[in-house]
Amino acid sequence: EMFTNDDIIEAINFYDTAGDGKVGIKQVGLVLRAVGLVPTESHLNKLTSSFNEESRVGVEELVPMAREVATTRPVNLDELSMCLAPFDRESNGQITLSELRHVLSHWGDKLNEKEMDVLLQGVDVVDGKVSIPIFIKHITSY
Repeated sequence: EMFTNDDIIEAINFYDTAGDGKVGIKQVGLVLRAVGLVPTESHLNKLTSSFNEESRVGVEELVPMAREVATTRPVNLDELSMCLAPFDRESNGQITLSELRHVLSHWGDKLNEKEMDVLLQGVDVVDGKVSIPIFIKHITSY
């Protein structure tokens, strides 16, 4: 396990705005990310679906959520390459920026414009194209 209960308590205390040792259900993702986990939005929705929007959760609820996220199979880089391969029209390991933005905004955990801009920050675009291996390395090295 990459995190301890103390790590979770520390993250809860950081995001706790009410002083009750808990965080709002909408802060669950922040707490999990603060302890080094990388939950997807759909996974967070699944984990928090049994709570209402005003719910506050503490270490008792967050530790099992963190364990659930920690045991989820991480993204496989080869699978990621295979997903983008059909867009490599010239078989040169590149995807056009417009197609990449389309994929990011329409598939899986759909990103909005701002999220795409943040994700693509620092990615080299040459002649309107992005290197698929470099893009994958960029988004998976956090």
